[in-house]
Amino acid sequence: MTPEGEIYAVDAKISLDNNARQKHLELEALADETGGDEVELQAQKHEINLVRLDGNIGMVVNGAGLGLATQDMVIYAGGRPANFMDIRTTATSFQVARGIGLLLADPAIKVLLVNIHGGGMTTCDTVAEALAFAMVHAKREVPVVFRAAGQNAEYAKTMLTNRRVPHVLADSISDAIDRAIAIAS
Repeated sequence: MTPEGEIYAVDAKISLDNNARQKHLELEALADETGGDEVELQAQKHEINLVRLDGNIGMVVNGAGLGLATQDMVIYAGGRPANFMDIRTTATSFQVARGIGLLLADPAIKVLLVNIHGGGMTTCDTVAEALAFAMVHAKREVPVVFRAAGQNAEYAKTMLTNRRVPHVLADSISDAIDRAIAIAS
């Protein structure tokens, strides 16, 4: 504020949701991607919303609501999520595989809990295909608990078996969480 009472902005910050970046291409040049977590930034580039946490259960989930519910259930059951993941509806199986690969590279993760509800754009077989691809290219093997419901769920389960992806099938979210916690312990 000047002595005359006028106000001037000398500094400003803009926080733009990455999900809305395509609507504001004029701001793309201003984006500062140096301040974030490198793994989270890599996930963003592959249509995956990922937030790393300090647990040991890697969570692969589609949909923010299902992701938050799964995370809450894991914590309530005594487990510790290693991440929050939301696979965007626009993600391809290759992009999902890249997101899963980021989790597989984390040495703190002892088990992957895959909780998928196929519907809309992301079907269960898309995630199963991504999981198979990521597991083949991973530098380490991590146990997988797989729970799928909805569009192409049965096909996804068959795909994992046919591609020889080591996994444990769970019939419900609670069953999947209990199994993942037991493995992580």
